[in-house]
Amino acid sequence: MNEETPIPEAIKAPADTNAQAEATKPSAAQPPAIDAYYRLMHSQCGEILNESFAFDSSGMHRVSHNFISDLEKWIALLSSRPEVDLLRAALREYQFALLALVLGQYRQAFMALRLFLELALGSVFLSANELQLRVWLRGRRDINWRPLVSPDDGVLSKFFIDAFFDTLGDEAANYRAIAERVYRECSEYVHVISFALAARYLEGLNKDERNSMEAIVLEQLRHVTIIRELFEQE
Repeated sequence: MNEETPIPEAIKAPADTNAQAEATKPSAAQPPAIDAYYRLMHSQCGEILNESFAFDSSGMHRVSHNFISDLEKWIALLSSRPEVDLLRAALREYQFALLALVLGQYRQAFMALRLFLELALGSVFLSANELQLRVWLRGRRDINWRPLVSPDDGVLSKFFIDAFFDTLGDEAANYRAIAERVYRECSEYVHVISFALAARYLEGLNKDERNSMEAIVLEQLRHVTIIRELFEQE
């Protein structure tokens, strides 16, 4: 009869497995020093947030925040188009930029605004190139700023705009100059994105869709005669 092979002591189960597991389970609590560090940062950010709104006598935080609803309306209108994913990503970056701003994280706010500009203009640019859009949606390419503002065929070029709104192309150079400046300064971005979206999609909307966008488009672009006259003809 074969003798049973003895089990080495090192791999024998302990008498009370549950008790040993509880004894070796890592504590869920963070070390007090780390906890205190992040609580201090949270407290300081709260103080800065209060100051951000207390000293905003011009109401710029409200104006910037209101643009979120403008973008949400464009996203709802374009929900069936594949490039809308870029616009959704742009909106997330814009919201993060505003949060970083009121918390005093200014470098992060500027970085997020730059990415917002890239994604928002990129959505318009790639709407006209299905192949490049599909490659981006599969994570195989990045948005490159320079082609977006190319004077030859960028999203704010006369060539590009004339293809979708043939009476608006003469305005392209002005908004391209703004885009190039605000990419460095990260300001006036609202007008640039509103113009790019209007130039790309406005003439292709039906009457009801266009009427639904009238208030927000004219709020940003009333000074553009062709756009203003477009709504006056309705």
